[in-house]
Amino acid sequence: MVPAKEYVFVIYARPDLSFRSPLDLSLLKTLSSTQLYTPRWGCWMGGVNDRFAAGQARAARAFGRRFDLLANVSDLPLDHAQRQNGLHAELFARYALEVAGIRPVHAPKPETRRTQSVWKRLWETIRRRRLKICFTDSSFLFSRAGWVS
Repeated sequence: MVPAKEYVFVIYARPDLSFRSPLDLSLLKTLSSTQLYTPRWGCWMGGVNDRFAAGQARAARAFGRRFDLLANVSDLPLDHAQRQNGLHAELFARYALEVAGIRPVHAPKPETRRTQSVWKRLWETIRRRRLKICFTDSSFLFSRAGWVS
């Protein structure tokens, strides 16, 4: 049996992010188990960025297992931001951290950019150029005039 590993840090990053600046490792190393490193961008409506977070296991667990709290949202007081604004992703991330007693530590880095999938770019190109597409066994054939035979 392989022994379980205890990681020092856990990083959550959405797969559609392209990093434009490095992580602030010096900040990450100073965090306690009740702090979560998250960029200050993308914190809509007073919430916490849901695209990137990093921290020690306890803080990361609160962020990563937030969907376990979905059923609790209906039990919140009516004046709670999560109830007033609906199930908004960034507010829900903040709520999960509040429940676990985790404090977000906002930083200007990392800077990221969302990338589009290859398929999305392909379909946008087809639509924009008004191309017709023909599927063959393993390739796509494009033509402005019509179907390629």
